Amino acid sequence: MSKTKAREAMWDVLSEIVESGILRSVHASNATRLHQQALDALVLAAEEDGDASAVPSSRRPGGAFTPVPEEAEMSRTVNKVVLVGNVGSDPDLHITASGEKKAALSLATTTREGNEEGTDWHRVRLHGRQAQFAEDYVSRGDKLYVEGRLEYDSYERDGITIPTTEIRASEIVLLTPMDG
Repeated sequence: MSKTKAREAMWDVLSEIVESGILRSVHASNATRLHQQALDALVLAAEEDGDASAVPSSRRPGGAFTPVPEEAEMSRTVNKVVLVGNVGSDPDLHITASGEKKAALSLATTTREGNEEGTDWHRVRLHGRQAQFAEDYVSRGDKLYVEGRLEYDSYERDGITIPTTEIRASEIVLLTPMDG
């Protein structure tokens, strides 16, 4: 087998490994880096032999070949918030036109730095079963575990745009013992 055919075969195997998803357990940026290093080695070897044409242009650095599928890169993003705090007021409950229950509550978390203590207030949105749970069991002063994602929005007041940040809860756990 000629060097060119050996390189082409090696490239095909590397490409198949990356494209098959075998490297998905490796962080996507590491898989991309490994793939690019293999590509660079092939190009360097071909150039040393004076045969840069042995590696197709789409497989050269800067070429059109994308080593990690786009969805693999997208799956590596995270928008997750975990809070443990005290409920500031009874949940504000709403029922949408479609009949879905929604609730909003404020959650206070305390931070300490040295001798100073501060309180941060978080707006939490609950939907469906979480809203029903809040209606039935959550009240002002309760300690609550909230897991969810950040959502940003804005509204206008007197011609001024006011940005808002909320936590869209995916899981809540009442940490205050229930009377019973």
